[in-house]
Amino acid sequence: MQPLSRFEIDLTAVRHNVGRIHRAIGDAVGICAVLKADAYGLGAVRVASQLNRAGVDMFAVYTPQQAQVVLRARVSRPVLVLTPVREPAAIDGLEGALAADMVHLAVHDRSHITELERIAAHVGGRLGVHVEADTGMARGGVTWEASLDVIRAVHDSPHLHLAGLYAHLASADCDATYTCEQAQAFDALLERARPAIPDECVIHEASTFGVLRGRRHHRQMVRVGLLWAGYGPEEYVGRPECPVDDLRPILRWTSRIVHVKTIQASTRVGYGGIWRAARTTRLALVGVGYADGYPAALSCADDEPAKGELGFRLPDGTTAYAPVVGRVSMDQITVDVTDLPMDTPVNGAEVEVVGRDPQAPNHLPTLARRAGTITHELLCRLGPPIHRTYITEQTACRFAPAHDTSSPVAAHEQP
Repeated sequence: MQPLSRFEIDLTAVRHNVGRIHRAIGDAVGICAVLKADAYGLGAVRVASQLNRAGVDMFAVYTPQQAQVVLRARVSRPVLVLTPVREPAAIDGLEGALAADMVHLAVHDRSHITELERIAAHVGGRLGVHVEADTGMARGGVTWEASLDVIRAVHDSPHLHLAGLYAHLASADCDATYTCEQAQAFDALLERARPAIPDECVIHEASTFGVLRGRRHHRQMVRVGLLWAGYGPEEYVGRPECPVDDLRPILRWTSRIVHVKTIQASTRVGYGGIWRAARTTRLALVGVGYADGYPAALSCADDEPAKGELGFRLPDGTTAYAPVVGRVSMDQITVDVTDLPMDTPVNGAEVEVVGRDPQAPNHLPTLARRAGTITHELLCRLGPPIHRTYITEQTACRFAPAHDTSSPVAAHEQP
């Protein structure tokens, strides 16, 4: 039985996008691929495997559990855990990877060093750690005033080695002045700490928007999430100083029409009746809703411009777009298809909920902006009931479970 909805995840786009990032930043700068939240809901094992083949230099996740998933892809580069890890029990199952320097941990304050040394004793080896210096994000990391002391303490510890030193830019997408201030604070820290920074320590500052903000933020390595997925420049305010061009969006989301009906003028549609037909109207009911991750904020009242739009394949092979009307329901949306050819919206026909064309109204960043949110959030909220089809150079493979946590071999079946 065919699934009602599915995500097509184009893994060939991942390697293409890494190539475009390399072209923008230059060969001397490394790439750390951020794979938090199951690679933003796209499947960390498969995405990590592709990124590893593409030659990234490091991976970053939020929790030790996420690191275990990435390691199942048999990656050949270290995985950085960004959350503060303070207890030996938190790294159960990662002891071998930590001892082999395949997992690095982040340092967030002075007392954290003692806790990490206790973990090192549990592992039986020196731990690779990255000190996060808070240069103005005011989230995780060591306060700027304490950073030098923490770096020196790591340098002097027989149980830890300083594998990385990093900062995180708070407003690189929209505030050049504040981003410059953060970079200057990081420069000052690097200068003061230079005697305690070993040659092998990797300095990194820029995330996706920091890459676009300019080369001074690239340091020795950049941390990118949206860029490997083919998104990011759409949410940057202004013209990027370091553009990453010709990205290929990784995700295409399709569903099917489950019902078509005609309503009369003045008929109210959906919960609350917020949309009223201004004419005799054909409606197509499509089997997706907010339970699948389609934002309720894309609902449309009759005095508003369209927010959500779906793509319909026409007989000539082109795609036409029709607006979502009324409120988005838990598992269905209504679409006004009156202006489409009569033979296009039929029961069972495939519709494109999210497309890969950056110019289309159903491009993921466009939908995020119209919903009043960001692309990261829409990716992460994509619903577990939806089947995933992975497109590789060889074949497409189906993956039905909610999250990609099994081995890269066992996790798919041939179509």
